Amino acid sequence: SWYEWTAAIRYGKSFLSARMDVESDHVFLLGIRGGAEIGWQVVAFSEGLAGAALISGAGWESYRNCFKYSDTTPEMNDERFSWIAGVEAQSYAQYAKCPVLFLGATNDVEFCFDRARDTLARVNAEVPVYGDFTPNSTRGIDKTGCDNILSFFDAICDHRLPEKRA
Repeated sequence: SWYEWTAAIRYGKSFLSARMDVESDHVFLLGIRGGAEIGWQVVAFSEGLAGAALISGAGWESYRNCFKYSDTTPEMNDERFSWIAGVEAQSYAQYAKCPVLFLGATNDVEFCFDRARDTLARVNAEVPVYGDFTPNSTRGIDKTGCDNILSFFDAICDHRLPEKRA
């Protein structure tokens, strides 16, 4: 379940931070697709995480195939509203406690690109958040995106990220 994966990742972060051979302020999260969806829960509730790079997972699963700028809307009921509030990534973005780099491909059908920026906009203004989108791609990210993940983590380790968004 989502909760169990989130708990396991949080435990892993605590385990790594407690090790003498690991710099506790250099523990990062990298999540891809489902791992990115869960990653939003982790960045909301895991203290001391240095940063997170989340790829192609920004929530809005209940709106799958209902594009943001179309007339199509999903059928909503109490169960779906509960799912959105309790599980979907966009519901956790506002509680993010560490810098987040979100990456995705513009034409990727596996996640809701139309609403990815809505998730990023929900992150508290005190938390640095960045978006990197690979244009005209249907799957994953390109080499530049991979390089940007490394640059993002390096910038955090070197204390070169701004404390908050301007």
